[in-house]
Amino acid sequence: MKMGEWEMRCKFNRAHLWDQLRQGRLTSFENAQWDAPLKAGQVRGTKAKNCSWVDAAGIEVTRVHYYERPSGEIGASGLPDPVNLLHRGIWYEKRKDPPPPRIFDHDGKLFWLMRIFRKVRCFLIHK
Repeated sequence: MKMGEWEMRCKFNRAHLWDQLRQGRLTSFENAQWDAPLKAGQVRGTKAKNCSWVDAAGIEVTRVHYYERPSGEIGASGLPDPVNLLHRGIWYEKRKDPPPPRIFDHDGKLFWLMRIFRKVRCFLIHK
């Protein structure tokens, strides 16, 4: 099934999967690695990676993409981006969200309203 990228990030964050990985409750397995494309704007030597995160029972709970800098830090936003997510027993695949109306863009007059709406929506859809 498909899930919008914004909703997937919301569910990923609300499930604290990144924290679980860092605490050792999830295990990461690298699926693919390649040189980061120049258009990604990362420092030279940065690798793009796709990884699966698996729980103690061996169930894949998410698949993520991120840029790993030569220093070992995560590039771009500093967080992995979920590509697939297991939520309530259903495996979801990310689909690109349509852009919001221009008035809600970062430089739009109602950007703050969109941020509030998304935070409330994230709280409500997590259940």
